[in-house]
Amino acid sequence: MSRFLIPATCLILACGLLGAAEPAKTPAAKATMDIGAWKAAVVIPAPAAAGKALDVDFTLTPATPKPKTVRLWVGKADARGSVKVKAEAEAAGDYCVGVEVPDPLPEQAQLWIAIEGADGAISKGAVTVPVK
Repeated sequence: MSRFLIPATCLILACGLLGAAEPAKTPAAKATMDIGAWKAAVVIPAPAAAGKALDVDFTLTPATPKPKTVRLWVGKADARGSVKVKAEAEAAGDYCVGVEVPDPLPEQAQLWIAIEGADGAISKGAVTVPVK
């Protein structure tokens, strides 16, 4: 009987079925920056993976006046090779957006946010993207 019990116990322990700790989660990237008339507080909850969607949460203050448009992309400032996403506020000044990460991911890629004000002026800001 012990011939089977010891290997079975080792297998269970190796598979992590007896209360093994959860894998460590990568901390979220957080940043604040001024973009035109707004201050943006950005949270990226998980690292970027090439060819996958990147979740981005951000808040623009002040919430009014509301921007004419808000667009995001991952890559370089000129957005070459990137897909721009138009963001819509979920609540006054609060946004949650899925942004496509290019494959291949350019070196030193950043998350870019471009805000068009009511006057048509476009202001941009960028945040370093955590990468897997």
